[in-house]
Amino acid sequence: MTNNSSAISSAISQFTSEFIVDDQEEGASSPVPQSIADSYGGIPQDYREDTVFVLDIQADAKQPGTLTGEQCPISDIMNNSYEYLGSQYPYWRRILSDDYMRNTPLDDTASPTTSTTQLVLLHIDDHAWASVVHYLTASKFLQSPQIYTMLCLDSGDATSQLPASQIKLLRQKLPIAEEARKDWHDNRKIDAWRRALLAKFAQNEDLQRALILTGWAKLVDKDGQPQHLLMWVRAVLRGEQQTVKDQPIATPTALKVKDDKHLEEALRVIEGLFGKDKQHMLASILNGDISLDSLKEELEAKVVEAKPVEMKDAVGYLEQIKADEPAQTYNKFLEIMTEFRSEKINTPQVLERVTLLFKGKPWLIRNFLMFLPPGHILDLSPSNTSESITITSPNGGKIIINTVQGVVTFE
Repeated sequence: MTNNSSAISSAISQFTSEFIVDDQEEGASSPVPQSIADSYGGIPQDYREDTVFVLDIQADAKQPGTLTGEQCPISDIMNNSYEYLGSQYPYWRRILSDDYMRNTPLDDTASPTTSTTQLVLLHIDDHAWASVVHYLTASKFLQSPQIYTMLCLDSGDATSQLPASQIKLLRQKLPIAEEARKDWHDNRKIDAWRRALLAKFAQNEDLQRALILTGWAKLVDKDGQPQHLLMWVRAVLRGEQQTVKDQPIATPTALKVKDDKHLEEALRVIEGLFGKDKQHMLASILNGDISLDSLKEELEAKVVEAKPVEMKDAVGYLEQIKADEPAQTYNKFLEIMTEFRSEKINTPQVLERVTLLFKGKPWLIRNFLMFLPPGHILDLSPSNTSESITITSPNGGKIIINTVQGVVTFE
């Protein structure tokens, strides 16, 4: 990857100058969602306004919340709320940016490589790509097969291995027909960007964990522009995205619920589990003719699987606790979830408290496991009985739950 300027000039010279040059910066801003069902923008306000993290391919490995342009509650910094993110992924700001490439000088401390295989970051559209930027640039020039092909790693073209920063310069100089440019910006760009981000984080477990470990922080680029698409992907990977009618977000004004106070309590707990605005939850849960009783019956018969939890399951679980447990137990559960939502306690702590609260009731403990963050794998082998449940944590450790004694052991 030497003489990058020469490589760019060579690539440009392959094409005629009878087209316009589109010098619009592709990554200037992420689209702002207009409704809860936007397939590209995600759930509006699915982040904390008091926590802002800056993503930059050249960012230093500083503690989360301390980089110029970032903000984070002092209590979170003092309590090391993002310690795991910073310790496991020192350069997480780089790997979450669209410019990130595997095994390059800006990839932590890795050494540069000329191996095409080691540069592969994502597979999409039957091709291998070095970065989100490479894929977006190729997609923009989809109607120019020669340009598209040279940006695929599997083509063997040297251009496909150029740093993302150089590809950004290249795409501003390459000629493109006006009709193709308009089609890209008006019809295809957002979907391509969304697909690239989903592929990047779904296909790379380490990158996915780093993204999820940002919690509900507001993610912005180095210019302070919110990265709504990336935060949408974060919500999807956490299992939080819900399918609802495509309409602007509005609070329902005439809801017929037999127990409004009970519903309010349930929504408050789900907010702790999902990090959602109550308006969104109301639209998700109450849009249709689904009764809470039927949700409870479905949950009781449900086998806990390693897949994203659905909102209706959360409601059914709360219905089960409300109906079968003493009022003080239900209220204690609400208290635990409130502390979890405010990040006063972490995942191991909430697991310990819930296990102790429901000691001797393995069905309640087992059903609660559906709410654990992605990366926790439930052992479904025959040795995993109702009295002793084993889970593998994201870092590979074992979590053993004794449901009879209400004790959690971490190995």
